[in-house]
Amino acid sequence: MSFSAVYIYLKRGHKIKLPEWGGYWCWDSEKKTIIIHTRKGEELDIRQTTDVDYTISFICRNDWELAD
Repeated sequence: MSFSAVYIYLKRGHKIKLPEWGGYWCWDSEKKTIIIHTRKGEELDIRQTTDVDYTISFICRNDWELAD
């Protein structure tokens, strides 16, 4: 799915990921942001990403899937 499609699921409480990921992204409704859960168990607010180009390259992909 495109990110625009999974974003709707994300906002409804579903976890999303890309096929090769061990982690996932989810929506934090209190903070009103995406939380990145890494395969190493780290949590990071998407607004704290240090490599914006890297993060946007994921968003532009069309093979997103639900991680539930």
